[in-house]
Amino acid sequence: MFPIHYCFLVGLLSLFASESNAGVASFIKPCKADDKECIKTNTQNALPYFAKGIPEMGVPVMEPIKVDSVRSDERDLKLGFRDLVISGLSKCKILDVERNVQKSTIKLIFECPLRGVGKYDIKGKILLLDIFGNDDFEIKG
Repeated sequence: MFPIHYCFLVGLLSLFASESNAGVASFIKPCKADDKECIKTNTQNALPYFAKGIPEMGVPVMEPIKVDSVRSDERDLKLGFRDLVISGLSKCKILDVERNVQKSTIKLIFECPLRGVGKYDIKGKILLLDIFGNDDFEIKG
């Protein structure tokens, strides 16, 4: 689960990497709009900068990502996560980037070795089993 606004920022990063006026960020080299390999390389090279945050461009610190709480309360199962800290964005690997200039779209495919820690609480039923708990958790991906 990765917050959508962070995915948007990675997409925005690709757009910066593909525009010929990429001089706004010194770590991005200008690319032609259809130079897929240049856009991919620039996006990969810029990820650590974006993870640290770029205040002059309005990009917040994205590593670690801190989330106060996430809840999923269904009829039979109530599940919550709190005090989440997610890291690993700077280690993402860009697998593919496609830019469609005519449709003004960018498609990104990337892998991230994310690690999340925090606290959880769960109460309810799955099939016939009663489930309950409240403790720390760690998720690695």
